[in-house]
Amino acid sequence: MEWLEESEKSLDADLEIANDPDKIKMQLAQHKEFQKSLGAKLSAYDTTNRTGRSLKTSLADDNLKLDNMLSDLRDKWDAICGKSVERQNKPEEALLFLGQFAGALQALIDWLYKAEPQLAEDQPVHGDNDLVMNLMGNHKAFHQDLGIRSSSVQALKRSARELAEGSRDDSSWVQVQMQELSTRWEKGCALTVSKQTRLEQALWQAEECHSVVHVLLAWQAEAQQALHCHGVLPDEEEALRTLIDQHREFVKKLEEKKAEVNKATAMGDAILALCHPDSVTTIKHWIAILTARFEEVSVRAKEHQQRLAGALAGLPAHQELLEALLSWLQWAEPALTDKDKEVIPPETEEVKALRAEHQTFVEEMSRKQPDADEVTKT
Repeated sequence: MEWLEESEKSLDADLEIANDPDKIKMQLAQHKEFQKSLGAKLSAYDTTNRTGRSLKTSLADDNLKLDNMLSDLRDKWDAICGKSVERQNKPEEALLFLGQFAGALQALIDWLYKAEPQLAEDQPVHGDNDLVMNLMGNHKAFHQDLGIRSSSVQALKRSARELAEGSRDDSSWVQVQMQELSTRWEKGCALTVSKQTRLEQALWQAEECHSVVHVLLAWQAEAQQALHCHGVLPDEEEALRTLIDQHREFVKKLEEKKAEVNKATAMGDAILALCHPDSVTTIKHWIAILTARFEEVSVRAKEHQQRLAGALAGLPAHQELLEALLSWLQWAEPALTDKDKEVIPPETEEVKALRAEHQTFVEEMSRKQPDADEVTKT
């Protein structure tokens, strides 16, 4: 931001255009160096925008402040780009005004040649939302630049006609240069429109993929939570069958979501096939998360299904165990009550026999403890 502010001050301060052709050319050369510096800052600008958007998801309380900061950065960047274009255009028009037709013409042709690679049809524009939005912002600035230079093209055409009509010397070179300018200009305009169309298509694909993926991730999070919250299963057959029916409906829904996950991954793969290098990692990351979480939900659903089936199959054994324990308790309780009523004999041998008998009872009760825990767990 500090660099942008300093650059804006420099552009605002250096408004005077020289009236000497050599000095104007020097001003153009100096400004080209500034434009190189501005271009070198583009990656840092894009990275800052991307990081800011990512932070918005984790800093809910400071979203407004972060939005304002990002908005200020974009406004400042756009202002610098606009002033840079104006600063380039004025010396070129001054050269033309001073009769430096060849210099102004060559400067414009050079600019068009330099612009063509970034407009080429094979330049990737697909990716995630943030990247495509950044590319669209950069292309908008270029489009504005192209619009501003259209006045220079018209001025050059007028000067070319005047030279051809008023010169007695061979002016065929003018026609050759103007033909090259017309060819470059028409190609640049056509490529600009084509790139805008490709960017709009890329944005539509990015937004659709982003929407589908995040809807699925939200459903997966809810599904994981629901599967995780299943506690102890009921031991009543009717209640258990109700849970089985509910889980059967969930499995049907899971199959429907599987088709949606496959569609989302296909959309991601389609973007990857045309993807800008800076967005490859992001797209692969979201596809990996989506497929991994769906697999986790599927595994949990299968485990729960097996658990329900096992519980239903185990109901007869559970009931049999419960009845056996109740029967033993019905015998044990009165037996202990009767023993408590008996008088302890004075003879040592009889006491030893009673102790051994009670020890046997305690051991039997200990053996039945796991069964009791099984049928009484909650």
